[in-house]
Amino acid sequence: MSVRPHRSVHIALITLAAAASCASAQFTYTLIARSSATGTNNFNLPLNATLNDATPDINDAGLVSARVITDSINFVQGIFVGTAAQGSVIYRGPADVLVTDPAVNNAGRIVYGVQQSTGLRSYDNSTQTEGPYTFGSPGTNTWEGPRIASDGRTVYRATVGSARAIDLYNPATNTTTRLAAQNTLDPQSPFNFIFNPSISPNGTVAVKLQLGTSTSADEVWVYPPTGAPVRVAAETGAATPGLFTSIDNGVNVNDTGKVVIAGTLASDGVRGIYIVDGANAPVPVALQTIYTIQFFTPDINNAGDVVFRAQAGSTQGIFVGDGTADPQLVALVTQSVTTDLGETTFTGFLQNPRINDNGSIVFGATLQTGGRGIFVASLPTAGCDDIDFNNNNVFPEDQDVIDFFNVLAGADCPACNDIDFNNNNVFPEDQDVIDFFNVLAGSECA
Repeated sequence: MSVRPHRSVHIALITLAAAASCASAQFTYTLIARSSATGTNNFNLPLNATLNDATPDINDAGLVSARVITDSINFVQGIFVGTAAQGSVIYRGPADVLVTDPAVNNAGRIVYGVQQSTGLRSYDNSTQTEGPYTFGSPGTNTWEGPRIASDGRTVYRATVGSARAIDLYNPATNTTTRLAAQNTLDPQSPFNFIFNPSISPNGTVAVKLQLGTSTSADEVWVYPPTGAPVRVAAETGAATPGLFTSIDNGVNVNDTGKVVIAGTLASDGVRGIYIVDGANAPVPVALQTIYTIQFFTPDINNAGDVVFRAQAGSTQGIFVGDGTADPQLVALVTQSVTTDLGETTFTGFLQNPRINDNGSIVFGATLQTGGRGIFVASLPTAGCDDIDFNNNNVFPEDQDVIDFFNVLAGADCPACNDIDFNNNNVFPEDQDVIDFFNVLAGSECA
């Protein structure tokens, strides 16, 4: 994992009412940002900033971005960027103007839409520069749901007048390509409505499109970086009937064109989370027979891991699976978690979780102590952590040694790794101390 484990809570086995026993791998939980109910006692956020009920994003290096409210009285929204070690609000929008959820790519570029004819803006984390990105096609007045590929190509739902389209902006050529449009914008288009798109790291786009005026004729299309678009799923009312009686609005896609959707199969009437590619039978990841699949968008990475929200019995949770085995529990309402203020519990989750190609999952949660937090759930890495124990990007240094022994003694250090230095899930133990000094001295971790 690229996101190193920090002070954490581990789950070994949790049994949910009205569900099969869900064995959870031992995820660790890294606090990225936290806002109090009043915004007066925050972690990694400025005074008076509060977290939205929004969807955060994460890249493979563990950089997280999320939409926040920086001024609730004048309704000023902004964009947060950071890690557990440090974070900041890098953009504050105009008062009473909507800002979209951001998306972050593996190059550290963050994109977000600012409405009322302001356009797409971006922030480059490597140069720490923020500014306009594109206005897109002429006549565009809103830029919704932007998602960004590794090379900066950005897909979004554009509104032109009162009609919508899916546009793809390429910063290398400063050009915008229209992938699909409503028939009120393009009379030759078969689509009556268009939903927010997604894009994978290599630039593969997926989107749900509504045919005509029927609510049972929706289709999911994939637009690869090269070649013709492919229909990968459809509802039974489509001109060429599909396998689903219903498909939820949000979809996500990986580099191979595999798309994760939530929907109900016509053959058995079972709602579930499915992986579809248009060539093979849908692969079920989770089914309504065990989980109540919630109406939040699942996400998929290039390994085929799918993260989704569901309820088992009366308990809400976040799960991850790939269709080959029972999903694993990632996080659970009422579960204990450590923040900068000490122990608390999750009381709910915010919008959609996201997963990167290292398997790290970012999500927002409400907390029993009040306020909200953004967390990254990750599995311990194989082998040892690095020697930058306090994650201040200065190493080797004496402070890493001091902080390691302080945390070993029970001190609080929210930005620090946990004391399971060798990631063998045994702690505290002498071997963690031995391995820490071996790595500090330049040796390999056994």
